[in-house]
Amino acid sequence: MRKKIFTFVIFVLLISIFFNLGCSKKEKIPENPKIYMIGIDGADWGIIDPLIKQGKLKFFKKLKEESAWAKLKTFKPTLSAVVWTSIATGDTMVKHGIVDWLFVKENNIKVPYSNAEKRVPSIWEIFDSYDESSIVLHWFVTYPPDHIKGVVVSDSFSVAMSEVFFSGKDYKKFEDTVYPEFYYYKLYRLFKEDIVRKGFDYKKMVEYLEIPDYIEKYKKEYHKETTKGIPILSNWRRYILKDFIAEKTLYYFLKKGRNYNLFLWYSRMPDVFKHFGSLFMDRNYLKKIKKILADKQTVSDSLDREFETKMAPVVEPILKHKEKILKAVYEKAIKEHAYVFILSDHGFTLGPKGYDHHGLPKGIPAPDGILMILGPGVKKGKEIKASVLDITPTALYLSGKPVGRDMDGKVLLDAFDFKRKIKYTVYKKSKKVKGKKNKEINRKIMEDLKTIGYI
Repeated sequence: MRKKIFTFVIFVLLISIFFNLGCSKKEKIPENPKIYMIGIDGADWGIIDPLIKQGKLKFFKKLKEESAWAKLKTFKPTLSAVVWTSIATGDTMVKHGIVDWLFVKENNIKVPYSNAEKRVPSIWEIFDSYDESSIVLHWFVTYPPDHIKGVVVSDSFSVAMSEVFFSGKDYKKFEDTVYPEFYYYKLYRLFKEDIVRKGFDYKKMVEYLEIPDYIEKYKKEYHKETTKGIPILSNWRRYILKDFIAEKTLYYFLKKGRNYNLFLWYSRMPDVFKHFGSLFMDRNYLKKIKKILADKQTVSDSLDREFETKMAPVVEPILKHKEKILKAVYEKAIKEHAYVFILSDHGFTLGPKGYDHHGLPKGIPAPDGILMILGPGVKKGKEIKASVLDITPTALYLSGKPVGRDMDGKVLLDAFDFKRKIKYTVYKKSKKVKGKKNKEINRKIMEDLKTIGYI
């Protein structure tokens, strides 16, 4: 009898140990986790996947394996101001009000939309309504910056710094590009140390970003003395400065930021580069592609994939450097049991104008972007279906907040191995941001839009 009781006790203990070990492996789902959103404009799987298969972009491979990922559906017009606002609000452009790049101001002057025209709250304003802090860095349509708990470094800040360091403008004229304004002066001193005291050294910045000197590369390969005729390359030094500023700002707030619940950062570089990067592909192949595009309005999926496979090695240096940034965010988020959204607003595709995403004919859909969601309870390696409208609803769900009842996006429940009850509410834009006019910033943004080919 004692032997049977002893055997039964041992059996129960073993079952208990096995059960506890099984439970200990299950991730604890945080109730109010931090959320990181990292925007990489113009990134797409058509470029990333071939590089992963070739054994390159190893950190992108790791991220994809550890994330619920998607070919992120977007919409036309695939213009950054429009789509990134939809990502930050969960609403279509009809609802959020940023319907195109341009609108007519006084004297029939066209200038980019400003944050003052936005009709619905962005996710950082929603967090602010719960008295939670956000850090928002370089996100599109954030000038003038919202007065929230936390920090907003608007998309006009890098434009302002470019004017200060290239054109000698008075830095005090641009203090309203950051909120609170004392962070403007902190950042200005940071960049003054890097750029003014040491002098703007384009070649050193290119080395820091670990990318080729595309100005010299173009001159050498095309036997040109100048970059005249290639608008983006003619302004390339400014784009390099802006990318340097965006990256340094991210590292500054990753290190200095305190008690934030939401962290957003945006990089424009991949999109800018892909607008002219095909210049560095095999020229005989480019001639063949141009001939095909001259005869057709649309191209086959197989030709599009072939082109991107050949384009991928050209784009690799731009994405390779971004891996360092993604690794820094990833490592911090892992320690904090936070969630990370890595996403783009669109990809690129072959169309009548070449390799582009803008001005595509009706027969060519808006090219997909990328999405990776990482964090506790995420289904690793799971491909899901997702839209740019789903990002804010999903982030609110993960943070334990109600989803906007009238948001056009949905919660991406398929990305997670847990489910909570979805709560709903109606969010309204409570803090009005007064529209401000800064002729110099507007002028430079207009020049930039023309350089990219949007105007």
